[in-house]
Amino acid sequence: MHIPSVAFSALVGENFSFAKCAAFAKELTRVLLERERRPDVILNVNFPVDFQGIKVTRLGKRIYGEGVIERLDRLDA
Repeated sequence: MHIPSVAFSALVGENFSFAKCAAFAKELTRVLLERERRPDVILNVNFPVDFQGIKVTRLGKRIYGEGVIERLDRLDA
């Protein structure tokens, strides 16, 4: 689809602050909107409970060899 995307998630715990995460997410989103980037790149931002900075990593590539097992949930039956 080539839609530039970013996802944010947080681990909630003692000393957790939504305000700190929101401030970082706001600034990162502003920077991302100002710059061009490859449309096939998806950013995934994970906030630990008490973060002090950033660490950029690559998402691991996985090949799932097992097939899909289709089932009906008994609650939907």
